Amino acid sequence: FINSCNNAAESLVVGESRFVVEPLVMVNSPSFDFAMAFADKRGEEVIFASSRSSSMGSGEDPITGESYMDLFSAEVDRKNKWSIPEPLGNTINSPSNEGGVALDAKFKTLYFTRCLIDKDNNFPCDIYVAEKTGSRWGAAEELGILDREAGDDSSQVGQPTLTPDDQFLVFASDMQGGQGGRDLWYIQYDEANGEWGAPENMGPGINSSNDEFFPHIRKNGDLYFASDRPGGMGGLDILKATWKGDGMNFEAPEFMGYPINTASDDFALVYHPKEEKGYLSSDRPESKGKDDIFAFSMPPLEFDYVPYVYDYDTGMPIAGAKVTVTSSDGESVSSETDSEGGAEEGGWEIGAESTYAVDISIEGYISAGDQFSTIGLSKSTNFIKEYLLREVVTNEDYPMPLVQYE
Repeated sequence: FINSCNNAAESLVVGESRFVVEPLVMVNSPSFDFAMAFADKRGEEVIFASSRSSSMGSGEDPITGESYMDLFSAEVDRKNKWSIPEPLGNTINSPSNEGGVALDAKFKTLYFTRCLIDKDNNFPCDIYVAEKTGSRWGAAEELGILDREAGDDSSQVGQPTLTPDDQFLVFASDMQGGQGGRDLWYIQYDEANGEWGAPENMGPGINSSNDEFFPHIRKNGDLYFASDRPGGMGGLDILKATWKGDGMNFEAPEFMGYPINTASDDFALVYHPKEEKGYLSSDRPESKGKDDIFAFSMPPLEFDYVPYVYDYDTGMPIAGAKVTVTSSDGESVSSETDSEGGAEEGGWEIGAESTYAVDISIEGYISAGDQFSTIGLSKSTNFIKEYLLREVVTNEDYPMPLVQYE
């Protein structure tokens, strides 16, 4: 735990994370808002869980002190303006708690968590499934991962996510046979009989003796989940496990850095279907009071090249020098230096993972060349270069060696 604190402190000081995390002010409420999922291929429609006052449950959840949670949908336009969140409807929402959701690749099948409440009795959570017809969701049915009638009437099952090919469904559960606490498990779809197989634990390579929650599998196959295991920044922290490219095999998970993780609870990270951005849930100080939804993004890398050209002997700036930048794909752009010897507005575009050759020339001076590269760079960089050109001296005798061959 001491090492965890030291690592967290170091990541705040020298961390090089480029992520930007901001609260989703237009969607969040003073109640619990969490576990957002994308509900269309464009990433403009979302579904999330909330205990806000417009939820169906009229009672008070004795665990949270809030209304029972329901699922809500909202849309965002290209100007980043959000619609007012609306309940998902009575085929999905009930007087009990509904939570973490997942949708199939066609966004026509909804998997979600429901924790039944009956006369103040809490029943174990289960995963339910509903099909979309037109613009409405049909009746929800229990997926039946566990056979409750066979004796397991207490294990919690919930927080589903699907692999991009819809062949595996990953979820969190405290059923027997795990590594300790709540673990990540999965079931595989059998196309031959149209049924899901028996649950399998994801093993000690992913799970720990602590708790694991809210799995999410990105379109590239990478797995993200939350855990309270040691090594994070405090509370629940988000880990990433890179997919090995085959089935349910992943590299060892690693904690994500700040500001994805903080000293608060950070969980339920989901990536946009196409872009380098998404949402996570957290109760960090910027929240409105309880768990809130935060948007995260990875700004694109920005590079610039600014050359300055000077006289080698006098150090004075050279105006009118031609600077030509040629990229590794063969495109060339030229510009001339100003009275200060610089070409700050060169007109060239410096991109990531590219190499550039530079040629500087002006009549009366010996030309100069240079090369720089953005390959492997993880930070935005300004390439500020100074070039000293030697003046060509004419009408002068130069001592030359005696050459006795052509």
